[in-house]
Amino acid sequence: MKKILLVFLAFAFAPINLLSQSCLPDGIVFYSQSDIDDFETNYPACTEIEGDVGIGNGYPNDITSLDGLDVLEAIGGYLFITTNDNLNSLDGLENLETIGGYLRIDYCPLLTDLDGLDGLTSIGDRLILYENHSLVDLSGLDNLNSVGGVVEIGYHEALSSLEGLESLTTIGGMDMAYVNYLPDFSGMDNLNTVTGNFVINDCDQISTLSGLNSLTTVNGDFNLFSLESLVSLSGVESLASVDGQLRILGNPVADMAPLSNLTSVGSTLEIKGSAAVDLTGLENLTSIGGELVIGNNQFLESLTGIQNIAYQSITNLKITYNPLLTTCEVKSVCDYLVDPGNIIWLHNNATGCSSEDEVVDACNATALPENQSSEQLILYPNPAKDLIFIECKTGQLTGTVAVADLLGRLVIEPVGLNGTLDISSLQNGIYYLVVRTGEDTFRKKLVIE
Repeated sequence: MKKILLVFLAFAFAPINLLSQSCLPDGIVFYSQSDIDDFETNYPACTEIEGDVGIGNGYPNDITSLDGLDVLEAIGGYLFITTNDNLNSLDGLENLETIGGYLRIDYCPLLTDLDGLDGLTSIGDRLILYENHSLVDLSGLDNLNSVGGVVEIGYHEALSSLEGLESLTTIGGMDMAYVNYLPDFSGMDNLNTVTGNFVINDCDQISTLSGLNSLTTVNGDFNLFSLESLVSLSGVESLASVDGQLRILGNPVADMAPLSNLTSVGSTLEIKGSAAVDLTGLENLTSIGGELVIGNNQFLESLTGIQNIAYQSITNLKITYNPLLTTCEVKSVCDYLVDPGNIIWLHNNATGCSSEDEVVDACNATALPENQSSEQLILYPNPAKDLIFIECKTGQLTGTVAVADLLGRLVIEPVGLNGTLDISSLQNGIYYLVVRTGEDTFRKKLVIE
C-alpha cells in the first residue's frame, strides 16, 4: 500500500514539475527553422534557458517564425538575434519577461517593429539595435522598465520614432549614431536618469531634444556631435547636472536657454560650431570640473551667460576662432585671468577678445570705477588673502565698509569701519572695496589671491 501511494504522488506532481523548468546552462544557438520548431520536443517544459541564446548567430538561415519559442519566460544570459533575412516578426517571444545579459538585434532587414517582445520587463545589460533597415519604431518594448546597460542604436535607415521606450525611467547610458530619420526623442518621455554617458552623433534629422523633458541627471558625459539639423536644445529644460563632460559640437544650435536649470558639469564644458550669438541660458551654471572651451562659433558675439561659473572649477580656458566675439569680459573669465598660473588660450576672435591682454583691459574697463576720492584710502596688503587694513590719508575713518564683485553685487555686506576687514571668505578674483562715510563713497580695487 505504501509503494502504491508513493507511485501515485510521483505521477500526481510530475505535471507540476514539468510546468516550469530551467535548462541549457551552456546556452543554445538556433541555426534553422527546424531548430526552433523542435525546441519544445527536444527540451520539454523548459521555460528558462540559463545560458546565452543565439537566433541566426551570423549565418544565413531559413528562420521565418519564432513561434516554437513561445514557452520561454526567461533567459539567464544574452539574447542575440542576428542576420535573419527572412524574419519579419518577433512573435513567439511574447512570454519572455527577463533577459539577464544583453539583447542584441541586428541585420534583420524585414523587421518593422519589435512586437513580440511585449512581455519583456527587464534587460540586465545593454539593449543593442543595429542595421535593421526597415525598423520604423520600437513598439513591442512598451513594458520594458529596466535596462542595466547602454541603449545602443545605430545605422537605421527608417527609424523615425522611439515609441516603445515609454516605461524606461533609468538606463545605463545612450549611444546613438547614424539614425537619419529620427526627428527627436519622443518615446523616452519618462527617462529621468542616465547612469552613464549620453552620446548622440551624426543623426541628420534630429532638430530638437523633445522627449527628454523628464531627464534631470546624467552621471557621465552628455555629448551632442554633428547633428546638422539640431537648431534647438528644447527638451532638456529639467536637466540639472552632468557629472562628466558637456560637449555641444558641430550643431546649429541657436541658443542655450533650454539649459537654464543646469547647475553643474563635472568635467569639460565645450561649445563649438554652434549658431548662438551669446550663451544666455547658462546663468545657473556655477561649477565645471575641467576645461572651458568655446570655439569655432561663427555667430558668437558675447560670452554673457557663463559669468557665474566659479573660476576655480576651470582647469583650462580656451576661447578661439570665434570671428565675431568681442565681449569676453564676464566675471568667470575675468577672475580666471587674475591668476598668472592658469592655462589660457585666447586668439583668433574679434577685437576685444583676440588676446589675453585685450580681455584683461576689457575686464578692468567694465569693472566698477574707482572714484577720485578713493585716493585718500590706503588699502594693504593688496593683493590680499585673509585680512586687509584700511586707513585714510586725512585722518580716522568712520562709517561702513563692504565688498562688491565686478558686477556690483555685494559679497560682504556693510559692517562698521574699525581699520581692518576679514576677507577670508572671498574666492580669488577682482573685487571692489566700498567705503561709505556720511555722504561720501569711496571705491578701491581689491585683488584676492
